[in-house]
Amino acid sequence: MCLLFETIKIAKGLPQNVGYHIDRVKKTRLNLFNNDDTTDFEKLLSNLSLNSYQTHKLKVIYSKSIIDYQVSEYTIIPKKSIVLFEIPEIRYNFKFVNRQVFEEIENGLNPDELGIITQNGYLTDATYANIVLFDGVKYYTPDNCLLEGTKRAQLISQKKICKARIHINELKKYKYLQIINAMIELEDDIKIYL
Repeated sequence: MCLLFETIKIAKGLPQNVGYHIDRVKKTRLNLFNNDDTTDFEKLLSNLSLNSYQTHKLKVIYSKSIIDYQVSEYTIIPKKSIVLFEIPEIRYNFKFVNRQVFEEIENGLNPDELGIITQNGYLTDATYANIVLFDGVKYYTPDNCLLEGTKRAQLISQKKICKARIHINELKKYKYLQIINAMIELEDDIKIYL
């Protein structure tokens, strides 16, 4: 069975960025199962409410239907440096539960290091997040990302970040790099200075 997952931030007791998550599940199911029904996700998210102001992570395992879900407390782990991994053959268009290649990279890193995958010298994504680079004026995200994240999609639609092709030789023109994903906002200010 093809297993996928969706990670959704729960802030102030409520799921965040729901429309973008539903859209991704819909596209994933249509592509992999020829069915774009998301009624089960919509029902789960509309009925989910936590009596807590702490940030939680909702991880939903699914296929043609929801298999399981877990809610856990979430804390951002800051990173101080990046390590580049050239892996031209990797494809990760859908958020599969099997993340072996990413886990192998993460297992070889120090806790304060962030693994970033490159393809033919161009930045794609970190092992668990999209990346954004700031040049002093604007924020840019690689246009050739491995996975189109929900937070990335939201920030692009809000025109807070722009897509660009970014080569490793161009890193010096950026002041810092940030990671974004369903759990980490641009405003969380998790910067790695370049």
